Amino acid sequence: MKTPVSGPPIAAGPSFFRVIGCGNSIASDDALGIELVERLHASADLSGPDLCDFSVVPTAGPEMLDLLDAGGTILFVDAVSSGSPPGTLHLIPLPSAFIEAKPVSSLSSHGWGLLETIELARRLKPSLPTMFLLGIELAELDPFGPQTLAVERAMERVVEGFPHFVRMLKNPASPLWRGPERIFPSKQLPWEEPCA
Repeated sequence: MKTPVSGPPIAAGPSFFRVIGCGNSIASDDALGIELVERLHASADLSGPDLCDFSVVPTAGPEMLDLLDAGGTILFVDAVSSGSPPGTLHLIPLPSAFIEAKPVSSLSSHGWGLLETIELARRLKPSLPTMFLLGIELAELDPFGPQTLAVERAMERVVEGFPHFVRMLKNPASPLWRGPERIFPSKQLPWEEPCA
């Protein structure tokens, strides 16, 4: 079930930008997608060119299909586990050959995730919005445990640079559109670089 963070819905269009946080709200670092979107909504300037729509979903399954309307850009935020150091940021255009979805061969939603939902949407809808995954490498999955320091710092960096990040993602000429990016915790983020 989708949960708008708050505020009226924003109509889809070429400049429409939706941020969707995914995750398990009681599993330490796996809750980061939901918590980060809530922080972004609380801190972002929701006016002018940076206007955004924020939603959270407890699981990225078929129930999310109605969020994948054509037009604009969608940024999914979720915890990832790739073997990189905790707190590493992954920005991946979707769908991506770097991540494999399970074959769509059953009507059951058990075990489905974001990529399976996108594949189903691709088959059902005539067109899809531009989509990216912003993944943060997790360290812990302890139920009811606190978030780790590395994940907390990564979330802070995203919040601090979010307006510039949104402007870069809305621009197809931006280097963020070139392909998957992996930014280690000690490296400068592309949207932290000074504007020319």
